[in-house]
Amino acid sequence: MQSLNKKGISNVIATVVLIALSVVAVLLIVAPVNNILLAPSIYEEKSCLDMQLDQTIKIKEACLNSPDIELTIERDLSQTQIASITFLLSGEKTETWFCNEDCPNSEILGIGQIKTYYLSPDNSPIDKKLTILIGDCQIDSATINNCKR
Repeated sequence: MQSLNKKGISNVIATVVLIALSVVAVLLIVAPVNNILLAPSIYEEKSCLDMQLDQTIKIKEACLNSPDIELTIERDLSQTQIASITFLLSGEKTETWFCNEDCPNSEILGIGQIKTYYLSPDNSPIDKKLTILIGDCQIDSATINNCKR
């Protein structure tokens, strides 16, 4: 009878060890996945007022280099996520250009980057106001003059 009990106990021990190993394996998989899913975003969420005050994007130069508007803008070093930028040219007729992640010829400038965009207006942009928007938030504006070259 003692040999039967030893066999029964070894089966129980084997089952407990298998369950313990399964639990450890699940924990080893769940812990890193959970950390990834619950990790905070690397991008900051900023209000419109904060983006305006911090000058997330500012116009360095906006001028007419015939026939295009040559617009040089600079992005600050903050981690603010920018999905799209809108350029508005105010005048008798408002003209609009968009720059987002899906546009192959107009990439959004990266963190700390200075980039020049070339916009093709329908009418003369001289003395008209060019405005930059991130979402619905007006970030900066400048009056268009002739480029000094």
